[in-house]
Amino acid sequence: MRLIYSICLMLFASTATAHEYWIEAEDFALAPGAALKADLKVGQDLSGNRLSYFPPGFVRFDLYDNAGARPVEGRIGDRPALSASDLAPGLTIAALETTPSSLTWSEAETFQAFLDYDGLEWVAAVHRDRGLPAEGFSESYTRYAKALISVGTPIGQDQVTGLTFELVALENPYAFDGPLPVLLLYRGAPKAGTQIALFHRAPDGTVSRELFRTDAAGQAVIPRRGAGLSLLSAVHMEPRAGDPHVWHSLWASLTYDVGASPNS
Repeated sequence: MRLIYSICLMLFASTATAHEYWIEAEDFALAPGAALKADLKVGQDLSGNRLSYFPPGFVRFDLYDNAGARPVEGRIGDRPALSASDLAPGLTIAALETTPSSLTWSEAETFQAFLDYDGLEWVAAVHRDRGLPAEGFSESYTRYAKALISVGTPIGQDQVTGLTFELVALENPYAFDGPLPVLLLYRGAPKAGTQIALFHRAPDGTVSRELFRTDAAGQAVIPRRGAGLSLLSAVHMEPRAGDPHVWHSLWASLTYDVGASPNS
């Protein structure tokens, strides 16, 4: 058990060098009575490492369905990290908040590339105005991941789960044929002017990335890209004073697959 714990801790710590963090179900549309199995993944462009069930790395890891909410249970080292049964018909929501981790930016160019990639250009000016060094500083970060899984009849809606930084689908992607309106919340309030990236992996393995930005109401309309995994990702940064980590980044993700069909 001690070896498993050490390996899990090492894998969670290594996520600093990766980009997106998401929940990927083996099947996003389940037949009634079928078990849900899903991986926690960290990586880039929808290619990444599978993480194990590791409660010390979670602040919360919950499932929501028409029967209510309950914590995800398991044993340290379980993969997939999420295994659940007895799901109520309709939409099931998996929501996860990680414990904070940290990293050190040793090169100014790498930090700027990160800001450019995630639409955080404003951070560079604030960083300079705060008199912070161009490199050799540390940042803490927290991941907030959600997944939408359809069980049986595609009914029900996504809901606000109370994550500090949260993407909320305003329509059920399994019951709605049009573009998907989403709401981005930061500490319970709509977050305007924030980049949302849509990653889509088609059945042939092709991965695309498109960029959108929330409007004044914190909303964006995401195109429907058909079968295959869709991942929405947004990042926000908070300046930290009196803290060894001068920035704290918050990462929100939401996954679904509109082409999924119920397994048997």
